[in-house]
Amino acid sequence: MAFDPISFNKANEAKELAEQIIDGDIETGVLKTNIEKKLNDKEAEYAPELANVKTQLAETATQVGVLSNPLKTRNIHTDFYPPTENDGLDGDLWIVLIDGSNRIPIKVEEWEQGTLLGANGQEGASADRIRTVDFIEILGGQNIQFRFETPLSEKVVVGTYLEYKSDGTFIQTSGWQPPGVYTLHESTEKCRFVFAYQKPSAIVPNDIIRIKPSVKEG
Repeated sequence: MAFDPISFNKANEAKELAEQIIDGDIETGVLKTNIEKKLNDKEAEYAPELANVKTQLAETATQVGVLSNPLKTRNIHTDFYPPTENDGLDGDLWIVLIDGSNRIPIKVEEWEQGTLLGANGQEGASADRIRTVDFIEILGGQNIQFRFETPLSEKVVVGTYLEYKSDGTFIQTSGWQPPGVYTLHESTEKCRFVFAYQKPSAIVPNDIIRIKPSVKEG
């Protein structure tokens, strides 16, 4: 093994420091000062490398944000979607980027067959409605951007959201709406959502893949 003078000197320094501590030749205050100096020196030594890593991470995030086909990008969902007739991806999957702001479930298992009654917010059976399985906590008195898609031109999608207090007390329904910006009741603390085709037609939870819903606050 080749002789390394730097490592040798460091070993000698450590040995001498240990002997001074054992012999009582070095005071606690001096030892603390020496340790702090060593730590500060190391921090200064690695600071440029840490800054470089942060820069590289920022550049990577920017590159991901501008991906083009075959990986289409969207900033509102958190899962993979299979292609639809309108995607033009020749059967390839496309990925949706995450920004953490979508409040509505997008996975098939988070939807179920049935409706929510506009009169009282209770569940009802329906072959041409799908609803969220659970409540979605959301702050009342604010605007929400309620977005979804119509995958087939002959089947226009409409959506509605029902508002509740935290204890489940029903407040109101939005009624059937197209995509848009809407204002929640000031007492609202959670919601459930329902989708249907404007012209009554069978719909199932798996259709949520093509509807691609999103709800963003503000």
